[in-house]
Amino acid sequence: MEYTENEIWKDYYNETDPKKRLALYEKITSENPDDGADGLRKKLFDNRHFHKKKSVNEVDKGLWQLLSMQVNIKSGLNSVKKKKKQLNETMKCFCLDDKINADEPGRSVIYREIRNVAKRYLLTCSDPGYAKKLFGLVDSSEEEKKSRTVYDMYLMARDIPKRFGFTAELAS
Repeated sequence: MEYTENEIWKDYYNETDPKKRLALYEKITSENPDDGADGLRKKLFDNRHFHKKKSVNEVDKGLWQLLSMQVNIKSGLNSVKKKKKQLNETMKCFCLDDKINADEPGRSVIYREIRNVAKRYLLTCSDPGYAKKLFGLVDSSEEEKKSRTVYDMYLMARDIPKRFGFTAELAS
């Protein structure tokens, strides 16, 4: 799948810190004309980084969706209905439930936003607490962390959509 990349927004999508991203968004939108996707970018940013009840806390609901999706999918305790609900929440967070974003430039903007969340997720995988064993008491080797990261990314990108019938919605 080909996605267009607007060079003006490159730094915005490379940045993982929410405060810096917001500053970049405001700077870029004030200095450049709307390319037809500024509203979607803002909606995606707000979906990820603003908590309606606790506005003082920094959040990344996109990252949270990726992390909780894996936990819910791997858990044998949750029903299929609950797992599908989780996937629907994830799709809503990334505006994948909105048919208006199915064409350019919306599709490219959503793709770049998901890549930004994945980048932030991968940064968490290098944390010393990632992939601990034996109830979190034993550190994993670097090779085990890499293997776990690859497996988790495979689950999110291929296995979960296929297993729960979201292949068409998450194809592009």
